[in-house]
Amino acid sequence: MNKLLFFLLTLSSVGSYASKARMQALANSFHFVDAQTVFKRPIDLIYLDNFVLLESGITAATSAQDNSEAMLSYSLKKNDSENHRIAASFGHQEASVIEARQFIKGLSGTNIELQQNPLHLFYAVDDAVTSYAVGLFYSTKDEKLTGLKESSAGLSLGAEIGKFQISALYVSMNSVRAAGGKQFDGAGYLQAQASYLSDTTLFEFTFKTSRPKLTTEVGGVTTLTESHTHDVATLGLADSNTLGENEFFWGGQVVSMRINCNHKASVVCNKIYTNTSVPAWFGIEAQATDWLVFRSAIKQSFLVNITKDDVCYPAAAISGATGAIVDLGAGANSTSVTAGVGLKFKNLTLDGVLSTASTQVLDARNLLSQLALTYGF
Repeated sequence: MNKLLFFLLTLSSVGSYASKARMQALANSFHFVDAQTVFKRPIDLIYLDNFVLLESGITAATSAQDNSEAMLSYSLKKNDSENHRIAASFGHQEASVIEARQFIKGLSGTNIELQQNPLHLFYAVDDAVTSYAVGLFYSTKDEKLTGLKESSAGLSLGAEIGKFQISALYVSMNSVRAAGGKQFDGAGYLQAQASYLSDTTLFEFTFKTSRPKLTTEVGGVTTLTESHTHDVATLGLADSNTLGENEFFWGGQVVSMRINCNHKASVVCNKIYTNTSVPAWFGIEAQATDWLVFRSAIKQSFLVNITKDDVCYPAAAISGATGAIVDLGAGANSTSVTAGVGLKFKNLTLDGVLSTASTQVLDARNLLSQLALTYGF
């Protein structure tokens, strides 16, 4: 019964398939079960159907949002009480890897590549008592002539017992050898997550920690250029209600971020960056016709957005930073509106975004800026 309730909450949306395009339009509210949420909560795989998902993107992606990717999910059902499911994803940029690389890139100006041809594999077992899932990812590039190389690998685990879900993700390898003898190392990233469902409200706590570093080798001498400890704790809730074929949802979080600067520009640094914010959002996914779905959401750091920066982190490394010493009791405007549409043709679904989270303008010319094609079978 508990599993059924969780299923009804997380899949009550009129679109049971999911994509980056759909999640962007819905403010990435964490209560949705989605092909994208499997990467941080592998146990979500037990609620997905059989499908093939194709996401548009560019070949030389510069972030985890503009890359192309594909995913396949398939059930190996054995009996009515136990279901085994497998999934494979090609091209997905793992957030736990990319966040650390983008942080050091924005801080040092060093060109640190994203993952090259990443592969994710998942396996999940759903039964009447306890469900569990495991995921693996790997990427690599090795250019022998120039010595440029990137590699990453990690393991994710998840379990569901009644109304509780727990997940964990560990990155065992995250390295890039860049030009000029510079070596990035982001191994050791750890994320732990726990959630509890009460009626139609989902409570979730997440903690993640990383220690990205950059070294430079000149004449056989290695120097530690950048070293930082980045911790984020998040406590939130999200609620969803269905009226007819329309879903109304809202949510909020308390996000606490702390970055300890250990080395900056090859100099020992014992300074700290902290930020506390309370983002809140609400939205709707409405079934206009049998073949047309409208989605929209608004998100804002509600009243609280406190920042203290003694390090002078640049905006390229941390969103909202200024590159100067900051002591903000209330941050700048963060209100964003997102919207999108979904087109359904029997087993085929086409999702598009009308705007992204970085703008307050709905622009129909951006409809295909993020596009996803899903076929269910």
